[in-house]
Amino acid sequence: MMSDLSTYCDDCINVLSACQGIVRAHAGVRRQHVRANAALDSVPADVSQRVPLVDGLVLYRFGRNAGKLGPTSGSRASGACASRNARRSV
Repeated sequence: MMSDLSTYCDDCINVLSACQGIVRAHAGVRRQHVRANAALDSVPADVSQRVPLVDGLVLYRFGRNAGKLGPTSGSRASGACASRNARRSV
């Protein structure tokens, strides 16, 4: 009977040790997830800082002459965006 109790206690200790390992692993994954979310949260701010720079480069390169933009000015002029938006509203 004493040996059964000892085996039971050993089994409980092993199970608890395994559970502690799982909890530690979960905490590590959670920390990585939080760091990744923080990195993703910084992306919009980074992009919004770079957009004026790109706008300035485009303005410097092409000036206010839309004809110099070539094919990139055609998508707005052709109404492609307007027709796509019209399909969404239907």
